[in-house]
Amino acid sequence: MGLRLRELVFELLQENPTQRFKAREIAEWIYQTYPNESRDKLARSDYLTNESELLNQLVAEIGANRPIWQRKHPELRTTEGRPRKFYWSLKSQAEEVLTAENNSNSLSDVKSSLKERDLYPLIIEFLN
Repeated sequence: MGLRLRELVFELLQENPTQRFKAREIAEWIYQTYPNESRDKLARSDYLTNESELLNQLVAEIGANRPIWQRKHPELRTTEGRPRKFYWSLKSQAEEVLTAENNSNSLSDVKSSLKERDLYPLIIEFLN
């Protein structure tokens, strides 16, 4: 049967829509959840000799297939920074931007409500 990498990646991401996963974490999940298929892939390979090399290969395949998968499935999203984190979202990109901006605004509201004079009693207590 073999590993159906795309389906397995999508399965994990769809089951955990609020979480973001690195490619390595996805590969480890696949290896642990589907040990028979993983061992079959290792056995069929002429180049892979151990579990570590198999995990590295899965990570590389996930990363290499990401652009193709994203073109076909816009629900698959990744973060910009390195390492990329994969996640599944049914929101449009505009909705995600609004959500992110609202979260950052609430953080800045907390920061702006603090005044320097509010910190003096805490500093005095700490120094004593």
